[in-house]
Amino acid sequence: MTVGTVVVPCRSDPPCDACSILEADTSRRDHGAISSEAKKMVRKRATAPESFTIERANATLPLVRAIVSDFVRVFREVLERRRRLVILMDGRDPDRNDPYHQELVQIQEELDKDRERLQQYVEELVELGIEPPSGPEGLIDFPTVIEGRKAYLTWRLDEPEVLYWRELDVAPSQRQPLAAGSLQG
Repeated sequence: MTVGTVVVPCRSDPPCDACSILEADTSRRDHGAISSEAKKMVRKRATAPESFTIERANATLPLVRAIVSDFVRVFREVLERRRRLVILMDGRDPDRNDPYHQELVQIQEELDKDRERLQQYVEELVELGIEPPSGPEGLIDFPTVIEGRKAYLTWRLDEPEVLYWRELDVAPSQRQPLAAGSLQG
């Protein structure tokens, strides 16, 4: 359940899988609706860098790698369990006389708890000033300035360090290799 939310806009159209998993209300189009607990963290974000250098982004990677690794693991588990639940619920009358009703309710409750865990990982990244993952590949964005323009340094869970960047309005799949000297300190 999400009460009093702060919203991180979804960068995908149509909304990414992370949006559909993190949202309690699937009619919303906001990426990672953040619980009221995150309001304090968003305020703290003022102390997080508005713009990361490549050195600062790489220095955060040990912590970020741990958070994103946990996020991706739980995200994939939730996605798979949610798909199985949809199959189990297909054609089923949500009647309490169903012998599996209680088990299905328990599965849904576990999914809700895991959604809360995912939200906590998102909140940790937001507190660090980092855009959260947009899906199960663990791709995140560090706000930066490249050649005088706002952009993102991008990193994916399977990469040893930050090696790519992209424009703000460019899809994550369109990221480009970093060129030497392109970042302003």
